[in-house]
Amino acid sequence: MKQKIMNKKVFLALIFGIALLGFFVYNVRADTVIWEQDAEDGSNCFGWSECEFAFDENWNSYAEQQWGGTENGTYIEEYFTKPVNVNGANWTFKISTWAEGGGDLSEVHVFCYNGDDWTFLGVKSGWGATFTLNISSQCWSQATLKIRTMAIFDGDFSSCSIYYYEGKVKWVATTGGGDIISQQEIILLAGMEQEVS
Repeated sequence: MKQKIMNKKVFLALIFGIALLGFFVYNVRADTVIWEQDAEDGSNCFGWSECEFAFDENWNSYAEQQWGGTENGTYIEEYFTKPVNVNGANWTFKISTWAEGGGDLSEVHVFCYNGDDWTFLGVKSGWGATFTLNISSQCWSQATLKIRTMAIFDGDFSSCSIYYYEGKVKWVATTGGGDIISQQEIILLAGMEQEVS
C-alpha cells in the first residue's frame, strides 16, 4: 500500500486543528476524535438557481429557490465518502427562509440516504440560521453519506424564498480505549495516509 510523504509542519497542523483536505480536527479527547468535512466528494442540484454556491465552501454565498407554484420538492444533495472507524455523525447547515407577510411559510426538509430510501432527519426554517441534526446510523454506515435538502413552500404567496448556504458533516470515531490519542491514531481514524519519516 502506498504511503504519502507528508511535510511534518502540515502533519502537525492537522493535529492542532488546521483544515487539511476538507477535514478539520476540532476536539480530541481520550477516547474520541471528532472532525468536520465540508468539502463534498460529489453533489447534485435540482431546480435551484446558482447551485454552485451551495458547494463552494463559502458560508456567506447561497443557492436560491423562489416560490413559483412548481418548486416544492426541488433539492440539493451532498455526498461524502465515509472515513474508516466512524461510529457516529451529524449534519450542520445554514439556511434562510422568508415569506411575504412573515410566518413559517417556507422551510427545508432534510433527509439522508439509508441504502434503500431517504430517511427524514428534520424540518427547519429561519433567517441566516445554522442548524445541526443527528444523522441516522442507517445513513452514516453507508460507504457514501448522502444528504438531501428539499425546498417546501406552504401557501400561495407571490414572494417566498429559501437560501441554502452550505453544509458540513461532523464525523465521530473512538479509539476503543481510554489512553490519550496519539498523532498516528488520529491519522488512522480519519483514514488518511500516514507520514513516512
